Amino acid sequence: MLYIPMYHYATDRKRGNGRETLKRHFEYYAENFHSVLPTDGLSDDKPNVCITFDDGYKDFGDVALPLLKEFDLKVILAISPRLTEENKNGEYLSYKEISTLLGYKNLEIASHGMSHTPILESEHAALEAKESKRAIVDNLAINPRCFVYPYGKFTVEAHREIKKEFDFVFRIGGAANIGWGQEMLYRFSADNVQNPEKMFGVYKKINYGLKLALNMVRGL
Repeated sequence: MLYIPMYHYATDRKRGNGRETLKRHFEYYAENFHSVLPTDGLSDDKPNVCITFDDGYKDFGDVALPLLKEFDLKVILAISPRLTEENKNGEYLSYKEISTLLGYKNLEIASHGMSHTPILESEHAALEAKESKRAIVDNLAINPRCFVYPYGKFTVEAHREIKKEFDFVFRIGGAANIGWGQEMLYRFSADNVQNPEKMFGVYKKINYGLKLALNMVRGL
């Protein structure tokens, strides 16, 4: 199975975990999981984990990435170029700072939409996909292959437009995953979780599996 936990802030706050909590999470992953990014081979001996951080907050670079390096873990950082460029209250990483972080070979940048708004209409989806990809290419010199839905919201019509630009698309779904070949990849929240083992207890795993089946039956 492939599990995709979703993180935001790397500090003690709503939608966040502080340094010591993150260290417990990452140590747990390093000891019990195979850390992967899209297209990496999946282990049959261990469960697989693809760690994701949304929005590109500064504390990702200050707190989370050094810990990820310490435990040699792979991670996707999903950024919204407009948030990066406007950088209200100075809480987001700049392109220059992100470029420096890309020295870590296990970090992959994904699009989180151009404007970090719900993507519900086809025309809006096409604009968000193309503009965010262009901004990432122009400012970071990388061609992103992953898209992470802001707020986890989308429509089937919008999704068709997103898939024209990106190979891998992530949403919130509270589910596990079979592998990279799925039309949609499902994530679950890891924010404000003191004990990482609680995310992978027997009942949690059963629930992730049931939600995977339900999501796939419903289509996306």
